[in-house]
Amino acid sequence: MSLVSALISNFVISVNILLLENVLISGNPRVEIPQKLVDDYNVDVLVVGGSGLNAVERMIVGSVTEASVRRASSDVLTVKDETDAKLYRNILVAVDGSDQAEHALAKAIEMAKTYEATLKIAHVVEVQGGIYTYDVLVMQRLKESDKDIEQKELLEKYKRQAAEQGVKDVETILHYGNPRLEIPRTLTDQNDIDLLVTAATGRGAVQRFFTGSVAHASIHHAPSDILTVRNEA
Repeated sequence: MSLVSALISNFVISVNILLLENVLISGNPRVEIPQKLVDDYNVDVLVVGGSGLNAVERMIVGSVTEASVRRASSDVLTVKDETDAKLYRNILVAVDGSDQAEHALAKAIEMAKTYEATLKIAHVVEVQGGIYTYDVLVMQRLKESDKDIEQKELLEKYKRQAAEQGVKDVETILHYGNPRLEIPRTLTDQNDIDLLVTAATGRGAVQRFFTGSVAHASIHHAPSDILTVRNEA
Protein backbone atom coordinates (compact mmCIF):
# COMPACT_ATOMS: atom_id res chain seq x y z
CA MET A 1 0.00 0.00 0.00
CA SER A 2 1.37 3.43 -0.95
CA LEU A 3 2.06 6.12 1.65
CA VAL A 4 -0.86 8.29 0.57
CA SER A 5 -3.21 5.29 0.30
CA ALA A 6 -2.28 4.22 3.83
CA LEU A 7 -2.84 7.74 5.14
CA ILE A 8 -6.24 7.99 3.46
CA SER A 9 -7.29 4.59 4.80
CA ASN A 10 -6.26 5.53 8.34
CA PHE A 11 -7.92 8.92 8.03
CA VAL A 12 -11.16 7.38 6.79
CA ILE A 13 -11.21 5.02 9.78
CA SER A 14 -10.21 7.68 12.33
CA VAL A 15 -12.92 10.17 11.37
CA ASN A 16 -15.56 7.54 10.53
CA ILE A 17 -16.06 8.54 6.90
CA LEU A 18 -19.06 6.75 5.43
CA LEU A 19 -18.43 7.41 1.72
CA LEU A 20 -15.15 6.83 -0.10
CA GLU A 21 -15.07 7.42 -3.85
CA ASN A 22 -12.30 6.49 -6.29
CA VAL A 23 -11.77 8.77 -9.30
CA LEU A 24 -9.79 7.88 -12.43
CA ILE A 25 -9.25 10.50 -15.13
CA SER A 26 -6.68 11.17 -17.85
CA GLY A 27 -4.71 14.34 -18.45
CA ASN A 28 -1.87 16.37 -16.99
CA PRO A 29 -1.82 15.52 -13.26
CA ARG A 30 -0.25 18.90 -12.44
CA VAL A 31 -3.41 20.54 -13.79
CA GLU A 32 -6.15 17.95 -13.35
CA ILE A 33 -5.47 17.22 -9.68
CA PRO A 34 -5.08 20.70 -8.14
CA GLN A 35 -7.54 22.47 -10.41
CA LYS A 36 -10.17 20.28 -12.08
CA LEU A 37 -10.64 17.64 -9.37
CA VAL A 38 -10.46 20.11 -6.50
CA ASP A 39 -13.05 22.35 -8.15
CA ASP A 40 -15.31 19.58 -9.50
CA TYR A 41 -15.53 17.84 -6.13
CA ASN A 42 -15.54 20.98 -3.97
CA VAL A 43 -12.50 19.69 -2.08
CA ASP A 44 -11.55 21.21 1.30
CA VAL A 45 -8.21 19.41 1.72
CA LEU A 46 -6.11 17.91 -1.07
CA VAL A 47 -3.74 15.18 0.15
CA VAL A 48 -0.59 14.60 -1.90
CA GLY A 49 2.59 12.60 -1.41
CA GLY A 50 5.89 14.27 -0.70
CA SER A 51 7.92 11.92 -2.88
CA GLY A 52 7.71 8.86 -5.09
CA LEU A 53 9.48 5.53 -4.83
CA ASN A 54 12.24 6.22 -7.35
CA ALA A 55 13.88 9.15 -9.12
CA VAL A 56 11.26 9.33 -11.87
CA GLU A 57 8.35 9.03 -9.43
CA ARG A 58 9.90 11.60 -7.11
CA MET A 59 10.15 14.01 -10.04
CA ILE A 60 6.53 13.41 -11.12
CA VAL A 61 4.97 13.33 -7.66
CA GLY A 62 7.11 16.27 -6.52
CA SER A 63 5.95 18.36 -9.43
CA VAL A 64 2.33 17.46 -8.67
CA THR A 65 2.88 18.51 -5.07
CA GLU A 66 4.39 21.85 -6.11
CA ALA A 67 1.57 22.45 -8.58
CA SER A 68 -1.00 21.60 -5.91
CA VAL A 69 0.44 24.07 -3.41
CA ARG A 70 0.52 26.78 -6.09
CA ARG A 71 -2.76 26.12 -7.90
CA ALA A 72 -5.26 24.36 -5.66
CA SER A 73 -8.05 26.49 -4.24
CA SER A 74 -8.17 24.15 -1.24
CA ASP A 75 -5.77 23.51 1.61
CA VAL A 76 -3.03 21.01 0.71
CA LEU A 77 -1.65 18.32 3.02
CA THR A 78 1.74 17.08 1.83
CA VAL A 79 2.54 13.70 3.38
CA LYS A 80 6.17 12.83 4.08
CA ASP A 81 6.08 10.83 7.30
CA GLU A 82 5.96 7.12 6.41
CA THR A 83 4.46 5.85 9.66
CA ASP A 84 1.20 3.94 9.19
CA ALA A 85 -0.66 5.57 12.06
CA LYS A 86 -1.07 9.28 11.62
CA LEU A 87 -1.32 10.89 15.03
CA TYR A 88 0.22 14.34 15.16
CA ARG A 89 1.88 15.08 18.50
CA ASN A 90 3.95 18.22 17.77
CA ILE A 91 2.52 20.86 15.47
CA LEU A 92 4.44 23.95 14.34
CA VAL A 93 2.65 26.90 12.75
CA ALA A 94 4.56 29.76 11.10
CA VAL A 95 3.06 33.24 11.59
CA ASP A 96 3.91 36.71 10.33
CA GLY A 97 0.94 38.76 11.52
CA SER A 98 -0.92 38.60 8.19
CA ASP A 99 -4.56 37.59 7.85
CA GLN A 100 -3.48 34.52 5.90
CA ALA A 101 -1.08 33.45 8.65
CA GLU A 102 -3.89 33.87 11.17
CA HIS A 103 -6.03 31.53 9.05
CA ALA A 104 -3.16 29.03 9.24
CA LEU A 105 -3.04 29.54 13.01
CA ALA A 106 -6.76 28.81 13.27
CA LYS A 107 -6.29 25.55 11.35
CA ALA A 108 -3.30 24.63 13.51
CA ILE A 109 -5.36 25.25 16.66
CA GLU A 110 -8.09 22.93 15.39
CA MET A 111 -5.53 20.25 14.50
CA ALA A 112 -3.87 20.55 17.92
CA LYS A 113 -7.24 20.16 19.65
CA THR A 114 -8.21 17.18 17.47
CA TYR A 115 -4.97 15.31 18.13
CA GLU A 116 -4.37 16.69 21.64
CA ALA A 117 -0.99 17.81 20.32
CA THR A 118 1.55 20.35 21.47
CA LEU A 119 1.25 23.55 19.42
CA LYS A 120 4.32 25.66 18.75
CA ILE A 121 3.72 29.11 17.26
CA ALA A 122 6.81 30.50 15.54
CA HIS A 123 7.85 33.77 13.96
CA VAL A 124 11.21 34.13 12.23
CA VAL A 125 12.72 37.60 11.91
CA GLU A 126 14.52 37.59 8.59
CA VAL A 127 18.29 38.16 8.89
CA GLN A 128 20.42 37.76 5.81
CA GLY A 129 23.69 35.87 6.18
CA GLY A 130 27.06 37.29 5.23
CA ILE A 131 30.66 37.77 6.20
CA TYR A 132 29.75 40.22 8.99
CA THR A 133 26.54 38.48 10.04
CA TYR A 134 27.22 38.48 13.79
CA ASP A 135 28.13 42.19 14.09
CA VAL A 136 25.26 43.21 11.83
CA LEU A 137 22.87 41.05 13.81
CA VAL A 138 23.95 42.67 17.09
CA MET A 139 23.41 46.14 15.64
CA GLN A 140 20.05 45.15 14.22
CA ARG A 141 18.93 43.79 17.59
CA LEU A 142 19.90 47.07 19.28
CA LYS A 143 18.00 49.08 16.68
CA GLU A 144 14.98 46.79 16.47
CA SER A 145 14.38 46.01 20.14
CA ASP A 146 10.99 47.74 19.97
CA LYS A 147 10.07 45.60 16.98
CA ASP A 148 11.12 42.48 18.91
CA ILE A 149 8.79 43.50 21.71
CA GLU A 150 5.96 43.83 19.19
CA GLN A 151 6.67 40.36 17.79
CA LYS A 152 6.77 38.85 21.28
CA GLU A 153 3.47 40.52 22.14
CA LEU A 154 1.96 39.17 18.91
CA LEU A 155 3.13 35.65 19.74
CA GLU A 156 1.74 35.94 23.26
CA LYS A 157 -1.61 37.07 21.84
CA TYR A 158 -1.69 34.01 19.59
CA LYS A 159 -0.72 31.80 22.55
CA ARG A 160 -3.64 33.15 24.60
CA GLN A 161 -5.95 32.63 21.64
CA ALA A 162 -4.92 28.98 21.33
CA ALA A 163 -5.24 28.39 25.08
CA GLU A 164 -8.66 30.04 25.21
CA GLN A 165 -9.83 27.76 22.40
CA GLY A 166 -8.80 24.65 24.27
CA VAL A 167 -5.22 23.81 23.31
CA LYS A 168 -3.57 22.55 26.49
CA ASP A 169 0.11 22.78 25.53
CA VAL A 170 1.14 25.94 23.65
CA GLU A 171 4.63 27.36 23.16
CA THR A 172 5.95 30.37 21.24
CA ILE A 173 9.22 30.69 19.32
CA LEU A 174 10.88 33.95 18.21
CA HIS A 175 13.78 33.07 15.94
CA TYR A 176 16.22 34.90 13.65
CA GLY A 177 17.57 33.94 10.26
CA ASN A 178 16.32 33.03 6.80
CA PRO A 179 12.70 31.87 7.31
CA ARG A 180 12.86 29.74 4.16
CA LEU A 181 15.53 27.66 5.87
CA GLU A 182 14.87 28.12 9.58
CA ILE A 183 11.17 27.19 9.51
CA PRO A 184 11.22 23.96 7.48
CA ARG A 185 14.67 22.81 8.57
CA THR A 186 15.97 24.17 11.88
CA LEU A 187 12.75 24.70 13.84
CA THR A 188 11.07 21.57 12.50
CA ASP A 189 14.08 19.45 13.42
CA GLN A 190 14.85 21.06 16.79
CA ASN A 191 11.27 20.70 18.00
CA ASP A 192 10.61 17.17 16.71
CA ILE A 193 7.71 18.44 14.57
CA ASP A 194 5.47 15.98 12.74
CA LEU A 195 3.15 18.57 11.18
CA LEU A 196 4.20 22.00 9.87
CA VAL A 197 1.38 24.46 9.10
CA THR A 198 2.04 27.42 6.79
CA ALA A 199 -0.06 29.97 4.94
CA ALA A 200 -0.16 29.73 1.15
CA THR A 201 0.09 33.50 0.73
CA GLY A 202 1.03 36.62 2.70
CA ARG A 203 -0.26 40.15 3.09
CA GLY A 204 0.81 41.91 -0.13
CA ALA A 205 3.06 41.44 -3.15
CA VAL A 206 6.25 41.38 -1.09
CA GLN A 207 4.66 39.37 1.70
CA ARG A 208 3.17 36.89 -0.79
CA PHE A 209 6.65 36.38 -2.21
CA PHE A 210 8.02 35.92 1.32
CA THR A 211 5.30 33.66 2.73
CA GLY A 212 4.74 31.82 -0.53
CA SER A 213 8.43 31.02 -0.73
CA VAL A 214 8.29 29.68 2.84
CA ALA A 215 5.40 27.40 1.84
CA HIS A 216 7.31 26.33 -1.27
CA ALA A 217 10.54 25.76 0.68
CA SER A 218 8.65 23.72 3.25
CA ILE A 219 7.45 21.08 0.78
CA HIS A 220 11.05 20.63 -0.35
CA HIS A 221 12.95 20.82 2.93
CA ALA A 222 10.68 19.93 5.86
CA PRO A 223 11.00 16.32 7.02
CA SER A 224 7.50 16.43 8.50
CA ASP A 225 4.07 16.53 6.88
CA ILE A 226 3.07 20.03 5.74
CA LEU A 227 -0.40 21.57 5.75
CA THR A 228 -0.49 24.55 3.37
CA VAL A 229 -3.52 26.65 4.30
CA ARG A 230 -5.40 28.68 1.71
CA ASN A 231 -8.91 28.83 3.15
CA GLU A 232 -10.28 30.25 6.38
CA ALA A 233 -11.06 27.83 9.21
